[in-house]
Amino acid sequence: MKKLFVLSLLACSLALGSQAQVTRTVTSKQKVQSDSSRKVHLQQMKDLNLTKDQQAQMKSMRQDAKSQRDAIKNDASLTQEQKKAKMKDLEQTFKAKRDAILTPDQISKMKEYKKENHMHKKMNKNKQWKDKDNKTENQ
Repeated sequence: MKKLFVLSLLACSLALGSQAQVTRTVTSKQKVQSDSSRKVHLQQMKDLNLTKDQQAQMKSMRQDAKSQRDAIKNDASLTQEQKKAKMKDLEQTFKAKRDAILTPDQISKMKEYKKENHMHKKMNKNKQWKDKDNKTENQ
C-alpha cells in the first residue's frame, strides 16, 4: 500500500513539474515597438532612394550575410570567442561591400539614421529601467 501511495505521489509530482515549464509571451507593447521600429527602418530605406540595381545587390548581400551568420552560429567546432571574431569580420566585410554599392550621400544618410536609431534605443532602454524602478517602488 505504501509503495502504491509513493508511486502515485511521484507520478503526480512529475506531471505537475512538466506543466510548470516557463513560456515567454510577447506583450502588446513589445510587439508594437518591434512593428514601429520595422516601419521606421523601411521608411529610412525608402529615403535612401536606392536604385533597382542597388536594391538587388543589397538584398543579395543581406541573404549571403545571413547564411554566413547562421553557419557561424551553428559551427560547433568554434569557441564563443572565435564565433564572436568571425561575426565581427563578417560585419566589417558587409559594411565594406555595402559602402561600395552606396553613393557618398546615401552613406552619410545611413550613418545619420544609425545615430538616430541608437539614440532611440538608448532612450527606450532608459525608459524601461525607469518603469521597472517605478514598479518596484510602488509594490
